[in-house]
Amino acid sequence: RRLGPPLPLGGKLAVITGAGSGIGRETAFRLAELGCEVVLADIDVAAAEETAVECKAKGVLTSTYDLDVSDTAAVVRFAEQVRAQHGVPDIVVNNAGIALAGGVLDASDAEFDRLFDINLRGVISGSRAFGSQMVERGVGGHIVNLASAAAFTPSRDLGLYAASKAGVLMFSESLRAELAEHRIGVTAICP
Repeated sequence: RRLGPPLPLGGKLAVITGAGSGIGRETAFRLAELGCEVVLADIDVAAAEETAVECKAKGVLTSTYDLDVSDTAAVVRFAEQVRAQHGVPDIVVNNAGIALAGGVLDASDAEFDRLFDINLRGVISGSRAFGSQMVERGVGGHIVNLASAAAFTPSRDLGLYAASKAGVLMFSESLRAELAEHRIGVTAICP
């Protein structure tokens, strides 16, 4: 039990994809510091476990899951598992993503598919699965989707990556309008 003043997000449930490294890991640390129970998902579950160690040290409940966000059915199963084991999240951070540099004409079809399946489809699938739960619960929530400054900054070497992140940005802005009546905020972060 914590002593001292209550934490700003104490008792809230946060789900973070891509929590094994980078922005996902740092987001998990910050949400744990603010008092959230954190559910950490990553395709590299060992990396997510490393993130979990520090989150647990902050005194919050922490769980890890193996998740490939490019697999829509897996994302749906994950959302159902989270609801069954932890409840409906208050905050969802769709962070998992990859980069692809180089010319558009040089990318293989497999690289193109993987990039869009992770960066765009993964965000959409996570937003839909958890957004539906939030709407059904009826008390609001917040979805955070990681885009990039590349979403609005053209670059000859990041064309496909920029397109995937522009999709995340536009999807998030559209979803914000759709979910506003349910008191569910949607934010696109563009680092």
